[in-house]
Amino acid sequence: MPAPAIARLRPRVSGESSPELALSFVETSYLVTGSTVAQWLESMALLGPLRGGERRAAHTDWRLTWSYVPARVAAGHAVGAVRVRLAVETILPAWIPPPRAEPELLAAWETLSRRIERHERGHREVGIAGARSLVAALRALPPEGDLARLHETATAAAAAVLEAAHAQDADWDRAESREWER
Repeated sequence: MPAPAIARLRPRVSGESSPELALSFVETSYLVTGSTVAQWLESMALLGPLRGGERRAAHTDWRLTWSYVPARVAAGHAVGAVRVRLAVETILPAWIPPPRAEPELLAAWETLSRRIERHERGHREVGIAGARSLVAALRALPPEGDLARLHETATAAAAAVLEAAHAQDADWDRAESREWER
């Protein structure tokens, strides 16, 4: 049986930019069905975004890319202009309440969706912090005697920042999973 398609309801695109840092955010939704929390969760398990071979209620992916322009200095070469780009894509569940839905049902959806959105916002914040750390790390690199060595140093610094950010993202999931189990 083929995987169900994700309905993209009202995609939202936003971002901000400075000379060194560009942030872009795309948020899309897929439609869940049901009139109880259990039915919503079942619908999410069938229709939610597929990551790591499992369906999720929601998912946030972020990607960091970077570049710099080398500058000639007395000691050789240094990092000149830096450009870091963060692209964040979030997929959230959406529910269309039936006509004359009970206030308790509406409140239950509001509680569940806010909790999911808060969790995904945490992933987004980790990505933003990683992007800012990457700008700082590249700016802090000392000059190198040759261009190849500067590139190696910049690449190693970027890899370390990315590794730390991905570890923080995984830590966020672990901490949040304990909260969801309560």
